[in-house]
Amino acid sequence: VAPLFAAHHHTIKAALLTEMDTQTFMARTTRSCPSRATRTAVGIIMVAFVLLTGVFTYHAIQIGSNRGTLLWTRWNSGRHDSSSKCFPVGFDWAVATAAYQVEGAVSKDHRGRSIWDVCCDPKGPWFGKLKPGVPTAPGQPSLPAVCGDEGINMRYTFEDDFQTMRHMGVDSYRLSISWNRLMLWDAKKKSMVPNPAGIAYYHQLFRSLSRHAIRALVTLYHWDLPYDLYLDTQIKHGAGTTRL
Repeated sequence: VAPLFAAHHHTIKAALLTEMDTQTFMARTTRSCPSRATRTAVGIIMVAFVLLTGVFTYHAIQIGSNRGTLLWTRWNSGRHDSSSKCFPVGFDWAVATAAYQVEGAVSKDHRGRSIWDVCCDPKGPWFGKLKPGVPTAPGQPSLPAVCGDEGINMRYTFEDDFQTMRHMGVDSYRLSISWNRLMLWDAKKKSMVPNPAGIAYYHQLFRSLSRHAIRALVTLYHWDLPYDLYLDTQIKHGAGTTRL
């Protein structure tokens, strides 16, 4: 009886161990394999990601198509509804600058002085008379005069600036010509003569605008008069005109 009981005991023990191992294996397998609910959630997230990517790509293409309407619609006073699309297709989106305010680089390209350079010069003849400082409040000192020595240094950054304009959907750009950079005063001829370095700069600028498909609208004169030309008697005393 004892051997039989011992054999039976070992059989029961083996069966119990097998059952425990099976339960352990099933528990581990259940933990390592995602449930149906988990797989469903992952699938929904992936589909949503694909859809959002498509939407953002579509808007990027629309905004990059050189039309600022959608960009305006998105940011116009926080309104996102269709009623804010108040600009028709073909509306000309444009920005504008003046050379003296943005170019900077006053010592580049053999640029001459303009009347504004002299006006802002503390040692110049006009500084004390024209009082370019702006009073902050009664009894307070004036703010210093703001000169165009640096501006925003667009002389060096126009490539990046035009790329930004293109991304914004700008169609046209109104700019002025700095005659102090484009031409120089010839004392013997009593007239302005072309400045090769200035001409080369404006060639680069207009070629860049063309590459970015931005139309140039040129202001021929934005009060940026060469100082040497101003000193000519015909200009200074208003007796006539001096040819540029």
